[in-house]
Amino acid sequence: MQIHLSTTILAQRLWKIRHILPRDSLGFGAFFGSYEATKQCMLGPISAFIHSKTWAKDKAIWVCASTAMMAGGCAGLAYSIVKTPFSWHNDAALSSGRSIGSKEFARHLASTALRQSLPNAAAFLAIELFMHYAGVHQ
Repeated sequence: MQIHLSTTILAQRLWKIRHILPRDSLGFGAFFGSYEATKQCMLGPISAFIHSKTWAKDKAIWVCASTAMMAGGCAGLAYSIVKTPFSWHNDAALSSGRSIGSKEFARHLASTALRQSLPNAAAFLAIELFMHYAGVHQ
């Protein structure tokens, strides 16, 4: 009886993972890929803009903070764009039993993207500034 119960619980958990695994693996791939791509693409233009200003005292900090916030916001946006269709289909359509409208999906995607972008920008700002002050990279 004990073996049968544990295999049933294991089967139920594996059934739930079949939706989570592709959503999270694709989502985090988009998250970190877009972070690094945005950081590398924006480093040159932001650095040129900051170095042309006279008000910036420590230009390296401004470049680090600006690129981290831009790249962190784009990472949160990319994660939302990849994750939302998976979670929307599983949560909204299956629980309510009705079809999904495109306006509802767009509204949900926009609010999710906004909620994901701002905290990720702040989180990556904190991480990059810590790494800058700790001397991990310039």
